[in-house]
Amino acid sequence: MEKHLCVLNYVDQLRELSSRYIQVDIEIVPNIFKWCEEKGVPEGHPFRIAKTLKNLENGRYLILINQYLTSENISSVLVGIEHSNYFSSDQIKKITDQKIFLIHLLLHEISHALDETRSEEQCDLWALSQIETNQLTLD
Repeated sequence: MEKHLCVLNYVDQLRELSSRYIQVDIEIVPNIFKWCEEKGVPEGHPFRIAKTLKNLENGRYLILINQYLTSENISSVLVGIEHSNYFSSDQIKKITDQKIFLIHLLLHEISHALDETRSEEQCDLWALSQIETNQLTLD
């Protein structure tokens, strides 16, 4: 696994993919925690790698994604998913590839925008089902 994945290299593909599901804005930022701090947006997790926000004035969603996804970021999320026991080991293997992980991350956030009542588990499962059903990849 490469040390990190530069999300900026895939932003056009991520925007195209997101447009298949919902109209959202996608912003790639160096650090979500710092971005939130600067904008006055509450965020209690200093290592968050993606976040969905809703503009209460117009109802439009903004998805923030860290500019770089490190192998440590990805491993941390995968360990959390693994310990939750709602993915099989085969399913977890499907999203260990950095690009597929990025797709899963985006779709997870899109899932929150599509239905704000969905749990983290439901968003993860929906994202994986979209990857499997539509055989989604990034170039």
